[in-house]
Amino acid sequence: MNAQNMYALNLDQVANAILHTGDQRTTLVQGHMGTGKSTLLKMLAEKLPTHVPCYFDCTTKDLGDIAIPNFKTLDDADFVRFVPNEELGIHHNKPVILMFDEFGKANPAVKQGVRRTMLERMVGATKLPEGSIVFATTNLGAEGVGDVLMAHQRNAITVVTLRKPNNVEWIEWGINNNIDPTILGWAKDNPQLFDGFEDVKDPEDNPYIFHPKAQRAAFVTPRSLEAASDYLHKRHLLDDQTLTAFLMGTIGDRGAMDLMAFVKLADQLPSLQ
Repeated sequence: MNAQNMYALNLDQVANAILHTGDQRTTLVQGHMGTGKSTLLKMLAEKLPTHVPCYFDCTTKDLGDIAIPNFKTLDDADFVRFVPNEELGIHHNKPVILMFDEFGKANPAVKQGVRRTMLERMVGATKLPEGSIVFATTNLGAEGVGDVLMAHQRNAITVVTLRKPNNVEWIEWGINNNIDPTILGWAKDNPQLFDGFEDVKDPEDNPYIFHPKAQRAAFVTPRSLEAASDYLHKRHLLDDQTLTAFLMGTIGDRGAMDLMAFVKLADQLPSLQ
């Protein structure tokens, strides 16, 4: 295990650090897909009810989407004032929690365009309201989904790694978020569902998760487990073939087959009542 993985943090640790440092320094949170990186915005908004949460999707932007020109005249002289995109939250005139999501996949011009916001809390000539928090999220470069940062971009921010939750942590979250009890039971019995691919040299040793050495159209992540839970909540309306097909398209073939076996067993057990 390398030092970066050894000091990977959980969601609560990352949220707490951004809460206390995000008004001065920008943290880029890198982590496995489907592990709740975007949830950080909601977590911070709950801790800072006086701030306005602002979600800026970097993958849908070009440089011209950050600000557009507004032509002005002063003392018979024409000039251009740039008006920031509403997703940056400047127009609220209140402190914001600004999340640059999928920063590593952004157009290179966008990465350059928001650099001053990350460094100086400025959008062009406009300063973010005092107390505003800025952070960013991205996937692990090893996942091979297009996350690339130049050396000077990394040096302007602080990069931390978000670790995957283990099954106990995810179950605690699931109990409070209406996850189907059968999914929770399956997660309890199968902690390998939450392994990171860095710790699995041979992808065949863990057929459930994403692995860059394996071509798996669907796989288990905390996000896809939540999606599978939504289908299980409606299983009384679906036949087994349909339900299995939907689970295969959500958590992968092996995960779907094993989960369905667990579902059928659980449905046969007598209730506590």
